[in-house]
Amino acid sequence: MTSGDPLAELRLRLQEQYRVAGKPSYRELAKQTGMSHTSARTVILCERLPRWGALELIVEALRGETAHFHRLWLAAEASPAPNTGRTTPHHEISGKGSPTADPQGLPGTGPPSPQTQTASEGQPRAAASQATSTAAPPATGTQHTSAPGPPPAQAQTNPGGNPPAAFGSAGPAMKAGGLSAERKSPSALGENLSAKQESPSVERESPSTQAESLSGKQQSLSAERESLFTQAGSPSEKRESPSAERGSTRFGGGLWSRRAVLVSLSSVAVVAAGAVLAPRLLGSGPEARKGVLFGGPLAGDHGAVWSVASGKVGGRPAVLYGCQDGTVHLRDFVSGERIGGVLEGHGRAVFAARIADVHGEGVGVTASSDGTIRTWALASGQGRALNAGQETGGLNALALATVDGTPCAFTAGDDRTIRRWDLTAGEQEGVVVGAPLAMSPKAIAIGDVGGRLTALTGGDDRLVRRWDLTAADPAGTPIGGHDGTIWNLTMGHSDGRPVALSAGEDGTTRLWNLSAEQPIGHPLGDGLPDPVKCVALAVVGGETIAFSGADDGSLREWDLTTAKQVGPPAEGPTSGPEGFEVAAHEGRTYLFAGTWDGFVWKFDLGPTA
Repeated sequence: MTSGDPLAELRLRLQEQYRVAGKPSYRELAKQTGMSHTSARTVILCERLPRWGALELIVEALRGETAHFHRLWLAAEASPAPNTGRTTPHHEISGKGSPTADPQGLPGTGPPSPQTQTASEGQPRAAASQATSTAAPPATGTQHTSAPGPPPAQAQTNPGGNPPAAFGSAGPAMKAGGLSAERKSPSALGENLSAKQESPSVERESPSTQAESLSGKQQSLSAERESLFTQAGSPSEKRESPSAERGSTRFGGGLWSRRAVLVSLSSVAVVAAGAVLAPRLLGSGPEARKGVLFGGPLAGDHGAVWSVASGKVGGRPAVLYGCQDGTVHLRDFVSGERIGGVLEGHGRAVFAARIADVHGEGVGVTASSDGTIRTWALASGQGRALNAGQETGGLNALALATVDGTPCAFTAGDDRTIRRWDLTAGEQEGVVVGAPLAMSPKAIAIGDVGGRLTALTGGDDRLVRRWDLTAADPAGTPIGGHDGTIWNLTMGHSDGRPVALSAGEDGTTRLWNLSAEQPIGHPLGDGLPDPVKCVALAVVGGETIAFSGADDGSLREWDLTTAKQVGPPAEGPTSGPEGFEVAAHEGRTYLFAGTWDGFVWKFDLGPTA
């Protein structure tokens, strides 16, 4: 028994059962129970008392005795909630209790801290993560004792808090991203003003109001000065010598020269005027980007949108996306109008979708947690499965590439393999690339690095791995990692160098300079208390900028030079982004975001060049 706390006893027994069951991933528990990843994770953590219905499903999935756990639950439900000293938002399955360590060893859980909080009602799932990894760790990194097994390499940061130039490699620093102004180290006054400007609760005054305020300050200062000048003392006071009093005035019990008072008051006036006029001169900073619902408000009735892609269908720009219920949808890029009917064929969530060019035709390629990869003739809406699904387990991600002139898809699956699929062939099992991994990969991206076709993968082993797809026998070499499952990867170029972004369960977005011999994943900004699920690179105004989407519902923009957030989070999405797509159309760059609540949001980022 644990100190007479029924909730702590329930938590202990539940996590013991979780370990006995082999620590299945939160994603696997979500598949078995039908609840969200967030709900599965929250029940396992048992920081607050879950509803019995949710706990019962988890216990059954863990092959535990429901009657025993029901008795523990009743005892915890009857006990008063302990005072944990923090305020935790209510979760859809939360009741009462105190925080505990994540049994999968994920960071951000355990004893309460200012950065730790439980997902609130309606927030997206918290994602799955395995506890251990048998893969060999890279040469650098910091060992964490919260989870067994060798940890991944950690990003090295500048002790001063600023990101190293060029991500630890030679060459000029990357240019500032997007349309944001170049950031320079401000003075103390400038920092204070910037903080005031960026706060959403502070509104800028109109010019007339500012002028009246300044005038009022000057009048007040003039009155104060006159008052000071008349405080030389009464005639009955014992005077100092005439020479000492001449040209002086008393202030705060002391004798000040009139020159000192005038200089002091002038300084106060300058500071006051600066506080009023500086916002007008410096501007209020970047505004939040505003998105619009793509496809209208009635489009979100198929569950979470896990993946978004863009391409051309019969010369017409289009957007393809996959949903939680296994359906796939095609819409016009500009208007958002549906093209054809709902594409059906998958039995479970569609975690990945792309549009490939196969013999000049736009072909949809989708991968699902049902283990199948399907291609779709988007012009007719006809689809076919490339595999039966049994040999791969769930498919978590896919990327497209042309290999020896053949359009191919590469998938990351729960069978711990990376597979290559020939999009021009019929039914197949997919060619396993390299050797199976120790744990399931969740993300894959493919791009050109130094003239070589290169893939990056990441997953439950918390490692970013690099694959040379031009090699006869590619191997996934670890280059670094996160403190949790890696959920998404993207590749691109910035300032002429190949770069990548990774999104982690540890709440960080990391930037990798792939031209370096040993890339280091530099974090963008401070880590979030919620997992980061998707990332994107976009070229806007000729510069590369970054975006990240997290389970707290935020969509953030990042400056790749300063590694700092640009402006406030975007406005529009009300739940966590799960998939991004960046596309250019008629000289402008757009970002599409699929969200947990079943919608797609479209953001006009500005001119591409």
